[in-house]
Amino acid sequence: MCSLYKAHFIEINIALIVESGRIRNMKLTQLPIQYDALIIGGGPSGSTVGILLAKAGLKVLIFEESKFPRFHVGESLLPATNHLFKRLGIFDKIKKDFPIKPGGKWNFGDKTILGNFAWADQDNPFQDHAYGFLVERSKFDKILLDDARKHGADVWEETKVIEVLRDKFDVEGLVVQRKGEEPVTIASRMVFDCSGQNCVIPRALKLRRPTDIRRMSVYAHFKCKAVELRAKENWFVGSMIENGWFWIIPIDDEKISIGMVLPVEEFQKVKSSPEQFLKECIDQNDFIQRSLNHKPILLGKVHVNGSMGHTSEQLVGPGWALVGDSAYFIDPCYSSGVHLAMISGEKAADAFIEARKKNHVDLFSKLGRKYEQEMRTHERVVTKFVKMFYMATKNPLIRWLVPRANNSYLTRKFTNFTGGDFTRVRWLVNMIYVVHQILNILPIKNKVNSLRGADLNGIATGKWVESNTEIAMKEEMVKIIENDITQ
Repeated sequence: MCSLYKAHFIEINIALIVESGRIRNMKLTQLPIQYDALIIGGGPSGSTVGILLAKAGLKVLIFEESKFPRFHVGESLLPATNHLFKRLGIFDKIKKDFPIKPGGKWNFGDKTILGNFAWADQDNPFQDHAYGFLVERSKFDKILLDDARKHGADVWEETKVIEVLRDKFDVEGLVVQRKGEEPVTIASRMVFDCSGQNCVIPRALKLRRPTDIRRMSVYAHFKCKAVELRAKENWFVGSMIENGWFWIIPIDDEKISIGMVLPVEEFQKVKSSPEQFLKECIDQNDFIQRSLNHKPILLGKVHVNGSMGHTSEQLVGPGWALVGDSAYFIDPCYSSGVHLAMISGEKAADAFIEARKKNHVDLFSKLGRKYEQEMRTHERVVTKFVKMFYMATKNPLIRWLVPRANNSYLTRKFTNFTGGDFTRVRWLVNMIYVVHQILNILPIKNKVNSLRGADLNGIATGKWVESNTEIAMKEEMVKIIENDITQ
């Protein structure tokens, strides 16, 4: 802890009620500044909350476990987030520093579906800036966190949350520890959990629940250039395989993000390390090979996200609110993660600011319930859209029908959705979801036997899949899966 604060700290012994009534003596470090809110996590959701609260004149303290810049996945941003970039005052900076993404391309079975954001309905919320961005998250996230500092938020990097102080479901503060220092206890009447998939408060309150979209991802950055037409133009490119998909995302002229998403069960059958697994995926996939100018060279390490689909039973409670991936994470399909994280941060911050005007100390009120209802609406509609995609990866009738049933009207609506306009098209999503469910139960035999040898795009996905059902998983992946599931 910096000496400036040490000189003013007062240490007192106090009995705190924590973890469902368990009482213990703990040193409470009293800061010279009384914070209106504490924020766990300095990623896009936490920085968004911090910027908006600081701009409203509130004192906030952000705890970030890492030292920025740091690696993170989620490089494809949606145009519906642009209004928030403008509100935060960083739109011009983002536009200057990162490539513009005109749209997304999906290899959907033997057909291609394009979603050019310029094709969306003219009254969509991103009509003034009908494009997203492809960002290197280490740089993008640092821009946001630095902006939170600029507006007056205090930021403690390399700080780990050791404990959530609570009385049953009432959160009263946090125990945190900065790198190389003793734990510090900080009381607060409002804590925003923006800790991503660490889910600090949901785990402490036992609110976290897995969903039935049980997927894992393996991904990394590589040195190479895109030669595939849309990727060269900085489009997001995704390609379907049975019950999964992979992505190609150009980050700059010589760096590309490549990743694979498959069910947890498929990864459990793989004995190779994540590095070898992803290498085999890339080496033996003709589409990836044809999309790049040479064999990709790994930059850094290969990363694995465990069972990604999770939700929380409750998003707001006495003294706390869940924001971004801490509230729920659906799937990386359709690149909704950063958008949902940032708009949830915007909505939570706005609700808290309004609550303060009404002399409420936290969000456990009508305003908080409205926030939860809005975010649940987003969760339901995106979940259905993602499930429809995975139905198509397993069902040849759906896979054949969807691209051929596409027309100008559906193209506009599809582009609205994939641009981040989730709620206005939910009636259409609900209707098409029912159709997908009906088609999915028809007795149509899937001619794609398995991942290995699958020819969904007129190209083999690769021999690497042939051994998936015959081999056991290596310890590294087992630990990742088991840790994520048990927690």
